[in-house]
Amino acid sequence: MTESEHKPEPEPEPESEPEPEPEPESEPEPEHEPEHEPEPEPEPEPEPEPEPEPEHESEPEHKPESEPEHKP
Repeated sequence: MTESEHKPEPEPEPESEPEPEPEPESEPEPEHEPEHEPEPEPEPEPEPEPEPEPEHESEPEHKPESEPEHKP
């Protein structure tokens, strides 16, 4: 391909007026509250879920795969 056939990607024109950065919304602290933010209360650790009982224990009718089914 020759240079005339291959069109280079046009460079983006530099913006004359750069967009102003959005100012972070600063929450106005009430006057009666101290300047330092209060420490958040620690979240309680989630209780571990109890392990579900195996199906072969909860269902006595279900025979374990280890025992071969003997047909008459």
